Amino acid sequence: MSGNRDAAMPRQLNGIAAKCRDSLTSKGQFVTLIRVIALSGGTVTSEPSSFGRAISQGRKKKEWALKDLASKVLREDGEPISPQYLNDIEHDRRSPSSDRMVQQFADALGIERDFLYYLAGRFPEDVRQRQLSEAEVAKAMVAFRGPSKTKGRR
Repeated sequence: MSGNRDAAMPRQLNGIAAKCRDSLTSKGQFVTLIRVIALSGGTVTSEPSSFGRAISQGRKKKEWALKDLASKVLREDGEPISPQYLNDIEHDRRSPSSDRMVQQFADALGIERDFLYYLAGRFPEDVRQRQLSEAEVAKAMVAFRGPSKTKGRR
């Protein structure tokens, strides 16, 4: 990418690119990332895109080691989860095994519970206990997503 193109890049993209530069293995990957961001309208969020990333970011923000957070999250038997299990969760190789665990992560890290449920692909127990009908769930999901351009799509 020429210097002139870099100078013309929106300021927002330059900031995002600077944050990403260290995690990319080559200049080519960096340039590709910038082009993809630019083509998408430059809309990038710093919000985590997975449960594991949210947990990892929250832990690092508190400057905790894996074992520090693992000691604060208890399994159903009352024992703390292992640092290896937490590592697997942070790398999206495993998911939290219970609602209780999602809630403990939220409380320990100060992350909104509903956001973690969303990232974990789960509904909180209080929502599940409502025993909504298929039509009620569909209506709620439409409200969440906004109106669909294609009706009846599954």
